[in-house]
Amino acid sequence: MSYNLSVIICTHNRADLLAGSIETLDKQEDVNSGDYEIIVVDDGSTDDTQDRIKNLNTDVEVRYFYKNWGGRSEARNLGIENAGGDVILFVDDDILAPPNFLKSHLKEYESGENIVVRGPIVNVAEYEIIPDFKPKPYQFSGAFFCTCNASTWRETLLRVGGFDTDFKEYGFEDNEIGWRLREAGCKVHFCMDAYIFHYKPDEGKEKSVVLEEMKKRAQELGRSAAIYYRKHPHWKVKMAIGIHPLNYYYTRILNNRWLAGMGENWIKSGKAENPTLHMFFSGRIFQYNYLSSLLDALKEEK
Repeated sequence: MSYNLSVIICTHNRADLLAGSIETLDKQEDVNSGDYEIIVVDDGSTDDTQDRIKNLNTDVEVRYFYKNWGGRSEARNLGIENAGGDVILFVDDDILAPPNFLKSHLKEYESGENIVVRGPIVNVAEYEIIPDFKPKPYQFSGAFFCTCNASTWRETLLRVGGFDTDFKEYGFEDNEIGWRLREAGCKVHFCMDAYIFHYKPDEGKEKSVVLEEMKKRAQELGRSAAIYYRKHPHWKVKMAIGIHPLNYYYTRILNNRWLAGMGENWIKSGKAENPTLHMFFSGRIFQYNYLSSLLDALKEEK
């Protein structure tokens, strides 16, 4: 079946949040439910994601695809392959879409230009849509392609070869395809009306668990950054991933092993309860683990 738009959501063990995201995407204004579809690609979930999707009662068609875990690039490519829409919109499984979200994306394609459409990603601690929300200028993003809220023509995605499946871990797979989309002549349209809410609750986990998860994500991001640079060894990529002299100097001062270690001890012991202090040390821990992982990955390739 042919649609104007296919919304692709990749998910892994987040059945509750996913169901809520789909409900908001089903309640869209000025877009006929027969003009778009939602494609859920389940990347190896072991929870009840499949049953939850089957039991949803929506006006829009929701199509479900399961695959063994292989990373988000593989999952998104499966969605693109099966999509029936002319335009493909990528969102995360923990978003809340305001009623004008799809309309705002689709309006940008009326000219038929070869474009990528982006919109503000608004982090919220409560799982709710803020009524009468107006994005602020600081919520503008210069990122070319961020798959929490980005759309483009399906034909263009196929022409550039889809997402690179060398990216298995967290991060930079959207930057990499964004690079190729730009080289293919796409222009980015940042639409302030195409904003989306991204659910980022306060963690209710033990501090040590949160720290280990943050370090793991930082290390994965570093290894993914190395893959990105090896594929596109350009000075712009160097600047984007932080392998330049200014960042090395900054790291020696603020993102060094000593400060990261002290931050871990302070957070675990409860000495960093002050929000500003906690944010400072969390940033040091993340950046130290990210850059160390990135540099180690680049050394291994030599």
